[in-house]
Amino acid sequence: MCNDYRLHVDVASIVEDFADLKIKIRFAEGRPNIEARDDIKITDVGPIIRTGRGRAR
Repeated sequence: MCNDYRLHVDVASIVEDFADLKIKIRFAEGRPNIEARDDIKITDVGPIIRTGRGRAR
């Protein structure tokens, strides 16, 4: 089983794609500096997007 993926887009592109779906992405600690990579393994730090539903605001 392969737990490996790649990321060839920047954070701005991800935010824009979600905005097209009318989903706003917020970064609690500011917009991260995530660089494109060909090989992201399960032990590496990588971006995730999760829902904020059910959280107190």
